[in-house]
Amino acid sequence: MAAKGQRRRVGAVYRKAPIDYILRPFRLFARNSSAGGVLLAICVAAAMLWANSAWSADYFSLWQQTAKIQIGAFEMEKTLKHWIDDGLMAIFFFLVGLEIKREMLAGELANLRKALFPLVAALGGMLAPALVYLLLLRDPALAHGWAIPTATDIAFALGILSLLGERVPLSLKVFLTALAIVDDIGAIVIIGLFYSAPPDFITLGLAALLLVVMAIVNRLGVRHTVIYAAFAFLLWLLVLKSGIHATIAGVLAAMVVPARAPIDTRPFIEAGEKVFHSLARSGSLQGDILRDAAVQDAVEDLTRLCDGVETPLQKMERGLHPWVSFLILPLFALANAGVQVIGISNGPLLGNLGFAVIGGLVIGKSMGIFGAAWLSVKCRLCTKPLDLTWVQLLGAACLGGIGFTMSLFITALTFEIPHLTDQAKLGVLLGSFCAAVMGALIIAMTNRKNGIIHENK
Repeated sequence: MAAKGQRRRVGAVYRKAPIDYILRPFRLFARNSSAGGVLLAICVAAAMLWANSAWSADYFSLWQQTAKIQIGAFEMEKTLKHWIDDGLMAIFFFLVGLEIKREMLAGELANLRKALFPLVAALGGMLAPALVYLLLLRDPALAHGWAIPTATDIAFALGILSLLGERVPLSLKVFLTALAIVDDIGAIVIIGLFYSAPPDFITLGLAALLLVVMAIVNRLGVRHTVIYAAFAFLLWLLVLKSGIHATIAGVLAAMVVPARAPIDTRPFIEAGEKVFHSLARSGSLQGDILRDAAVQDAVEDLTRLCDGVETPLQKMERGLHPWVSFLILPLFALANAGVQVIGISNGPLLGNLGFAVIGGLVIGKSMGIFGAAWLSVKCRLCTKPLDLTWVQLLGAACLGGIGFTMSLFITALTFEIPHLTDQAKLGVLLGSFCAAVMGALIIAMTNRKNGIIHENK
C-alpha cells in the first residue's frame, strides 16, 4: 500500500497532458495484478469463437502464413504460428529465467528452509498429474503427452487470487508464486530433456561457447542491457539451429544477466541527497529546466545514479514484463487456443486423451500439491506458514491445475496429428477452467464478512 501511495505522490508532480486523460483507463487496467490473466482469458475466448465461427477457415489459415528472415546465406522461413511459438515465446522464457534468477538470489527461493515447502509441493504437483494422466489414458501410443498437465500458469493463478480480494493472506500468494516458479523450472527441464530433437553437437557447442562468453562479459562488469539482448538473440539462433527447442535459450541467457548493481543503496541515497542540496543552494529551483544548466547537470547526475543502482536483471525484467503480459502471451493464446468443436464428425471431441489431460490438471495437480505439502509437514520436513490454513492450501493446490500457457506449449511440442492436438488443447482449456473455479470457490469459502476463517490446527 505504501508503495502505491509513493507512486501517486511522484505522479502528482507531472503536468497533465490531454493524452494522459485518454490513456488513464488503460494504465489503471495495466497496473491491476489480474490484468494479464484477464487479457489472456479474453484472447482464449476470442480464439475459440473465431475458430468456431463462419470465418474459421481464415483463423486457421492465418497462422499458417509464412515469413522469412534472410541475411546473406543465412535463411530461416517459418509459419506465423512457429514464429510465435519458437520466437516470441523465447522472450517469455527469457523473462521466466529472469524471474527464476531473482527469486533464487533474493526471493522466496533464496532461503532453502522457506523454499522447501513450495518446492516439495511443486514436485508432488508435477509427479501426480503425470501419473493420473497415464492411468486415465489407457493408450500407450499417447503416453508421451504425460507432461501436458504438469505445469502451472502463474498469470492466471495469481490473477484469480487478486480477484478474491485483499483478505487472501500474503503467505498464500507467496506460496503459489514460489510453486509456479518451481513448476516453470520443471517444465523447462522437461522440454529440454524430452521434447527436443537430437542436437547438432557442433552448433550446440557454439551455443555453449557463446554462453561462456556472456558469463565472462558479466564478470568483467559490463552492464549494458543492449549487449545482453544481442547475445541472447545470437544464442537463440544457435540453439534453434542445434535442434534443442529454442525457448531453452531464453532461460540460459537469463542466467548470465548481471544481478548486482555497481552502486549500493546507502551511497545512492547519500549521493542523491548531495545533488538535491547542491541544486537547492544554487537557487535554480524555480528556473526553466530547458535553459538552466544547473538543473540539467542535476538531472544527468540523478540519471547516472539511478542507472547505477538498478541491476540489468531488474531493468530487463521491468522492461519486458508489459510486452510479455500484453502482447506475447495474448498472441500465443490467440494462435494456440482456437479449437474447432462445431461441425466436427471425424472423431470424439475429447476422447481418452482430453479426459486424461483434464484428470491430470484437476485431480492430479490438487492431490499432488496438497498431498506432498501435507506429508512434508506431518513428516516434519517442512513447516506451514502460521496464517495459512489447510483449506486455503487446498484452494491454492486447485489453482495449481491452471496449466494453460505451459500446457498448451507442451501440447504443441507433443502431438503433430491435428485431432490429437485439438483433444489435448480442449482438455487443457476445460481442465484449467475447472481447476480455476474449484480453487476460487474453496478460497472464497474461507473468507467471511469480518475476515478469514482460521481453522484449528
